[in-house]
Amino acid sequence: MPNRPIAIISVLFVLCGGALGQSTPISRTYRLDDAANSRSTADRQLTASIGPAETPGFTLSAWGDRCSFSVNLADNLSSETGSRASHSLYATPDGGFEWETLVSSMPDTNVFTYRVEHHGLSFHYQDTLTDLEKADGARRPDSVIGSYAVYQSCPTVTGTRGTGKAFHLYRPKAWDSSGDTVWCDLLIDGTHLTLTIPDWFLARAKYPVVVDPHFGSETVGGSTVNFSNSYNYAQAYVDDLFTAPENAVIDSLFMYFVYADDSAALAIYACGVDGRPAGSPTARSPRIGSTSAAQWVAAAVNITLTTGTTYAIVEAENMSDATRVAYDTFANSCPRCSGSSFCDPWFLINLRSYRYSAYAVYSTNELSTRTTNRRRLLTEGIPQ
Repeated sequence: MPNRPIAIISVLFVLCGGALGQSTPISRTYRLDDAANSRSTADRQLTASIGPAETPGFTLSAWGDRCSFSVNLADNLSSETGSRASHSLYATPDGGFEWETLVSSMPDTNVFTYRVEHHGLSFHYQDTLTDLEKADGARRPDSVIGSYAVYQSCPTVTGTRGTGKAFHLYRPKAWDSSGDTVWCDLLIDGTHLTLTIPDWFLARAKYPVVVDPHFGSETVGGSTVNFSNSYNYAQAYVDDLFTAPENAVIDSLFMYFVYADDSAALAIYACGVDGRPAGSPTARSPRIGSTSAAQWVAAAVNITLTTGTTYAIVEAENMSDATRVAYDTFANSCPRCSGSSFCDPWFLINLRSYRYSAYAVYSTNELSTRTTNRRRLLTEGIPQ
């Protein structure tokens, strides 16, 4: 966003006789999530790598490079816009990453397309709320509508991976030098990322215009929804299921509550051949106390799992319908079973498209409070 304090910690790219010029070589890596001891982020180790100079761009990596997303800023596929745009890259106070594109004059097109590469990640578009979501009391901020929730899909990521969320690519906003702003469209389609600024905005804008895609490091879902006391909710998207190695013992279950006016509980179910909960709960947590503040809530457990068995987390036993949780939209990823207590045996009533923020761990790290600083300028002025 404009007028935020910054500290320059990298170099300026310039266009020099049709080639890239710079004061020093650029190839640097920055740790973004600064909650190094938090169970929800510790093993993720979200980093941003910038450069090298011969191929200007950036890469976000997580879980030791097993998951990555790269944008090639030198390869803008839009028509004749290269001489009018440059890029600045920032680390933000919340542990995120901001990519600002500055358009200095009226471009030939309002569509900016870049080549991307990624592996070990799945991209989930957060559309406007459906009628079903609205009926469940869901809420979605404007910055999340039209965004992407990005999760790990690499089967080698195990252990303390928290919710499995790598980052959230928020809906970009553009503003001109007079302070007028507009939401832009974002599309990730295979090997391309496309930013679209509304034509009418560019036609009347006072230049330069800046558009700022933001990569948030939050591990919780970007939307919220009420959970009903009448159902069990399972976390049964394929990447959420945990296949137990060597009789693992789960020591904690975590869930992110936005609000809960009474206690709830979590349980572990073994999954059937369809990847959904089946039979009776393997074990359940003690009741988790109510909370009026949005936060992770932990339940201490001691659950021994059977080697090679696949498990899912189930939430139930709300005492009221006012329990509110964070989620991201995933198509048909949340099986529901009817009942105010844990279903025994489990039986499927219907599916919801909620990947809510919950996870199990068998590590011993302590939760820590994230510290914040002013955003850090990583590099700026990268021409197209």
